[in-house]
Amino acid sequence: MTGVDSVDRHLRKFLKFMRGYEASSPAGAIFQERLFEAYGKKNKLSNTEMTAMLNYLEGHGYVVVKTNTEVILEYKGRHPYRMAWQEIKETIVKSIFLPIGVSIATTLLTLLIVEIVQQLLK
Repeated sequence: MTGVDSVDRHLRKFLKFMRGYEASSPAGAIFQERLFEAYGKKNKLSNTEMTAMLNYLEGHGYVVVKTNTEVILEYKGRHPYRMAWQEIKETIVKSIFLPIGVSIATTLLTLLIVEIVQQLLK
């Protein structure tokens, strides 16, 4: 994941755990209490740290926390690498291809203006 919306290793690991946990739980529900118990104990994280991680993920569109009991993965949370690849492609277009296109257009416009001025001076 890249850009402003970068997610550190802990959050990526947490998202991966939630994706696996969601797949193995009935009806795809992730209950916050069980999630804290399963992931928090395994990784020696306090409930405060877990809540902060969930708040960050919710604030950036990876999950939705419903009534402090249920966590729902959004599309971005289910497919973070697809989203990262999309951001990379957009960055490449903006930082490489757009300046090249502007440069070409500017050069052509300059050549056209020079040709028009030469015709007027003859």
